Parts: sequence; C-alpha cells; structure tokens
Amino acid sequence: MDQQTYDNGYEAALPVQLKALMALPTVAQRAAQAVTLANQGFIIWGEVMVFGWDPFVAAQLRSSQGYTWVPSFLQPPLESVPGVPPLAGFQPYDPNNPPAGSVLIYWPNPPAPVIVVPPPSSNPTFTLGPSMAPDFPNDYEMNGDGPSIPVGQVVTIGSVSYVKQLLGHSPFAPNGIITGWSQQSA
Repeated sequence: MDQQTYDNGYEAALPVQLKALMALPTVAQRAAQAVTLANQGFIIWGEVMVFGWDPFVAAQLRSSQGYTWVPSFLQPPLESVPGVPPLAGFQPYDPNNPPAGSVLIYWPNPPAPVIVVPPPSSNPTFTLGPSMAPDFPNDYEMNGDGPSIPVGQVVTIGSVSYVKQLLGHSPFAPNGIITGWSQQSA
C-alpha cells in the first residue's frame, strides 16, 4: 500500500473530532485540544495527531521497531521497548496486551473507518436495556439518544440517576470508545 492510500484510509477511520484536532494550525493548539478530547475518552495518537507526524511513516516506523501499540496522549510513557529486557523494577513491553486506551499500530493497512452515530434528537429519549453482565447488576445499556451523551453525563429516568462511563476502547466502536451506564447510589 502506498503512503497516500494509507494516509487517506487512516483519516477516513477517524471521528470528526479527531480530524478537526489534526487540522488545528499549531502544536500548542493541538495539544490543548488533545487534552480535552482525551479527557472525553478519545484515543489520541500524540505523534500523529498533536506533533504532526505522517500516519504512514509513524505506523511503519513503530511497526519496524516491534510496537503493536503505543501509549495514547495522557497515558504514562513506556518503561521499556519491544525485544529488550527491562531494567530492574520496570514493566516489560507486552505486544499482546495493550493497556485500555492505547493506540493500536495498524500496519500494513490502516484501521477500518468508524461508524458515524447520528446526532441526538431535539427531544432526547432513553430506555434501559438489560444488565451488561451478571457480575455488574447496576450496569445498563441505554438506547435512544444514549450513545450521543458525553462520558460523565448523568441522566435521570424517573427517580433513578445513571452516569455514562468509559468502559474501554475498540476500533469498531463509534469514536473508538465503548461506554456503558451505571446506576448511581441512592
């Protein structure tokens, strides 16, 4: 795959918020906006989205160095590199188990495009689905306009309040994040 095709595929896979981030004119502006977006649950590849590296070059370089993932913006830096035993007391790099929220290195093909979630209606409606897992009886799926609500938002249905939480990351989820709703303590 040539560089332009890869870069086009990479950009196509990004949600609109990350495309807008990369279009900001200065590193300072991109860094400030990256903090905001990372705190909202977006996965920010600092080298590409903040510092302006070319996605093809960055993915090819990191892949050739043995990386299958790198920390996202605001995650702690790596304590070791692939293929090199870490110093005493440091965590080894595990190519098969990236921490939640890490940037996955897609090489030689860019990630698949994201699914765009339609904007909420002017009259939001919410219905609760079943508990997501038996071990988490206070966790719920929220349908209707639930997917468009930002992480951390509290929604009250009747007399019960639910908070939207970041559960994990996936290239197949809208915006790359997986969310769920937890009932707040009464």
